[in-house]
Amino acid sequence: MQTTVSRSSEAYCDIPRYKFEFAQMDEIIQRAEEYNSEQTFALDVIGVVENIQPLQIVNTPRGTVRLIRIILGDGFQSISIHLWGDITNDVLPIHHDVLERPVILILSSVIVRNHSGNVVLMNIPATSVYTHLGVQAVFNMRERLDRDGYEDMLDV
Repeated sequence: MQTTVSRSSEAYCDIPRYKFEFAQMDEIIQRAEEYNSEQTFALDVIGVVENIQPLQIVNTPRGTVRLIRIILGDGFQSISIHLWGDITNDVLPIHHDVLERPVILILSSVIVRNHSGNVVLMNIPATSVYTHLGVQAVFNMRERLDRDGYEDMLDV
């Protein structure tokens, strides 16, 4: 097998730094209803942080683990997110930093679970968290929220 690399003839060629395939809130809820323990799929989600709980230290059979619970919404529906382990460091600045409001969060590669009848998104090792990322989806969401008169209720 041989690979040939050649220069692009286009004046501007750029590989995007970020690539997301966002799932809509209603799609996430539907996936959770269809969920069974055999299914594993990761998805990307974008939304407004409506509530964030303080960091908790939880005792599990495998030892103590850090946990942050977040409610993420799209202006119409909301979903619960449980972030476990070291990724909690990526969301702690929401409590401490002065950020543009409302706080728009992107979570890439989270999994959907139906936990005691409630839809919950949870992190996996591949999960990344982005706050106010400079991508078109964030600008579009902020514009839609402004247009629809969204009122930020987050108290941090």
